Amino acid sequence: MIFSKAQRIFSNAFKGEPSQVFGLDTPYDLVKVIEAYSNSTDRKAKKLILLSDEEECERFSKDLKHPHIVLRSLTKHPYSDALINSKIQLERISFLCSALNNNNSLLYITHPEALCFKTAPPTELLKHIRKFEFADTFFEDPASELRKLGYSPSQFVEYPGEFSDKGGILDLFPPTYTEPIRIGLFGSEIESINTFSTKTQRSTGALDRFTLYPASESIFTEQTFSDFLTFFSKGPDLDEQWRLKTLSKIREKKVFENPEFFISKFWNSSQHALSYFEPKSTDLFVFNQQSLENSYKLFTDDLQATFEALEKKDYKTMIHPAEMFEERLDLSNHKSLIDFCPVLISDIDDFSSTTETKNHTQYQTQSLDKRLYRLKEDSTNWDHYMSLCTETINNWLEKNQSLLIFCNGKTTVSSCEAYLRNLNIKFKVVDSFTTLSPQNEVLILNSKLKQSTKYVSENLIFLSYEQLFGKHKDKRSKKSAQKTYFENLDLLQISDLNIDDLVVHRQHGVGSYKGLKPLTIDNVLSECIEIQYSGKDKLFLPVHSINQIRKYANSTSTRTLDKLGGGSWQKLKTKAQKKLKEIAQELVDLYAQRRLVERTPI
Repeated sequence: MIFSKAQRIFSNAFKGEPSQVFGLDTPYDLVKVIEAYSNSTDRKAKKLILLSDEEECERFSKDLKHPHIVLRSLTKHPYSDALINSKIQLERISFLCSALNNNNSLLYITHPEALCFKTAPPTELLKHIRKFEFADTFFEDPASELRKLGYSPSQFVEYPGEFSDKGGILDLFPPTYTEPIRIGLFGSEIESINTFSTKTQRSTGALDRFTLYPASESIFTEQTFSDFLTFFSKGPDLDEQWRLKTLSKIREKKVFENPEFFISKFWNSSQHALSYFEPKSTDLFVFNQQSLENSYKLFTDDLQATFEALEKKDYKTMIHPAEMFEERLDLSNHKSLIDFCPVLISDIDDFSSTTETKNHTQYQTQSLDKRLYRLKEDSTNWDHYMSLCTETINNWLEKNQSLLIFCNGKTTVSSCEAYLRNLNIKFKVVDSFTTLSPQNEVLILNSKLKQSTKYVSENLIFLSYEQLFGKHKDKRSKKSAQKTYFENLDLLQISDLNIDDLVVHRQHGVGSYKGLKPLTIDNVLSECIEIQYSGKDKLFLPVHSINQIRKYANSTSTRTLDKLGGGSWQKLKTKAQKKLKEIAQELVDLYAQRRLVERTPI
């Protein structure tokens, strides 16, 4: 469904280049459209943007100039031993508090895994938000109360979530504030309220009032401590040393290890972040809803499989996946929803309707990225690849499917023409696709396209020239040299590996090869390489991605395994890079000195 105020804005925006029209991979082309809508609408509603994953959220937010806030996942995999990032924890509570306070000036950006993670119900969180004014009575024991709300003590307050109690002067940094607050107290009465600079620790302005927000989704109360004592005392057969250590901290009313893992146990009826967005007062922007729902289903299936593989004494067995995440992504209650699934130009006129709501036509699509990638992977050389391209294109045409190849620039169009002639494939160059009625033919268009896609119901295929014939040039990052190194080495073969051999994954470090394991992924049985890491975490790598690992140089080494999601491998890489830079600098200095040396000719 689509709401009328947005119709005119989106209708105008959709008259741009094809990349803006089709969306395809791509919410980034529509950043300006969403900003235009957010800046112009008089609709008093929160605006929630739901993307596919964390990386997409980060890229999208970098291009967005409108004030926004991002909800990220506490951890990439809740059943791993990876430590929870305190910065993300504060970002999450700031997101929830802003949504709870109906801050409609912000754009709220997130993805299904972060959105469906169970947390405090809105009504419960609201109970722990307190407003204070000059001359109000503050807590009798501020340090104890602030700890319960998730604040950490610090000598000097510099970061959100910290506090410093110096007797009569209380500094604290609520997560939704841009500057910390200094409270002057006479006993329990508030005598002054000021903001101050974290750099100079000096006052920057006076306030009449402030709002104290929790600094964590895990809020401790007398009831919580009592419930946890019972929960851990009567829990399953756990590691006894861990149990005693945890019970001791709970009795002393101290924060125990990884409390965020038990968020659902803090609340009698935990809910997910979507509960903070009332359907009637939220405009929901979704990019390919069907794809998001399918991806989230795979995520929950993977969680269940990991949970079932945990050792019985592992404390993580105390929380079932269904207690931590919603079982499925359900957006059915949200009527003000725009699904940016790929749409065809012929349907864009429908957006100009003045009716209050209108069905938004959805098209079943299939990304061809992996198909084109596999063509190159299966090729022994360029000639072999061109032969496979010819076979693939002809197969598409034989099935009455038409191809539209997007070429960015006249030079690219000429190159595409030359390639198709050499392949003996008939084609036609067109300068517009708004009036096309392609029928079993290949068309070339001078325009941009980010992702090659097949429109199933239309028998229509959009191909990117760069993905088909060219080499896609991504912006090089600092990791590109490492990536190139891995890709240029001779490919590892499964036959080269023996059980318990050490292997190196470019992202996760050194693990132990445990053989092949068949797994059902998206209803397709696939063979995966099983790699075990420290803490008995496991990584399952599809066989066709074997290029991401290398055999450890010394097969008889007793090197300690890296922790999946830990920082040891990253530290080692950083240290090695630093050493290489030092060697390079030494060489530069050496050659500079050599050039300065003068020698008398013989």
